[in-house]
Amino acid sequence: MEENVDVSSLVANAGQNQQASQALTQIKIPAHPNTKFDEKQFLELLAGSISLTINEKKKIIEAIPQLSQFQIDELIKIFEEERGKFAELEKKHADQIVELEKQHAGSWQDLEAQSEEEAKKAAEAKQAEDIKKQLGL
Repeated sequence: MEENVDVSSLVANAGQNQQASQALTQIKIPAHPNTKFDEKQFLELLAGSISLTINEKKKIIEAIPQLSQFQIDELIKIFEEERGKFAELEKKHADQIVELEKQHAGSWQDLEAQSEEEAKKAAEAKQAEDIKKQLGL
């Protein structure tokens, strides 16, 4: 079950509680037949993580099929704790937290753009292969 989630606004407001049900993203979670979790919530929490770099976030997404249910549950727990702690910090250090959130929002948008570009290239390659098959090449 793949879901699209708009996490850019979540990253921009990582320390705040907010609804993201109507937002979309290009990031897709790979199939994970051995685990069950709310993909949308997972992406929202992952995108909102200020402590992880964008490369670390990408590696987590790629590793999902190999993770156990316990590991997924623990990641969700850690992301929720981080969100709560940053919400507390935001009250005292709003300017610094907002700046961190902006940096991470830009990184996530870069990851979304990269994912979209990879999907386009794969679709073009498939289309070219289909044309070759039709032509008997």
